[in-house]
Amino acid sequence: MEETNNTKSQILKESLKLFAEKSYHGASVREIAKAVNKRESAIYNHFFSKEEILKEIVNEFSSRNFGTIILTDDLINNLSKPQKFFFNAF
Repeated sequence: MEETNNTKSQILKESLKLFAEKSYHGASVREIAKAVNKRESAIYNHFFSKEEILKEIVNEFSSRNFGTIILTDDLINNLSKPQKFFFNAF
């Protein structure tokens, strides 16, 4: 069970890096799999789709308390709509 959680955490961490470097649309599941040294099919054992990976990342960050200095209403609104956030970011 712990290995499953560790793999899932690795997938999220590397996905975030790739999304930041290449954008959501520029990063592929194949690249995510390569970054975590797993087969592409292993990614789908943890997540249904690339969109689900993004939603998990957004949920993780939106559940953290960064305070009102960092999180503005506009940023929270954009984070709740991942597609809008990533298109506006680039």
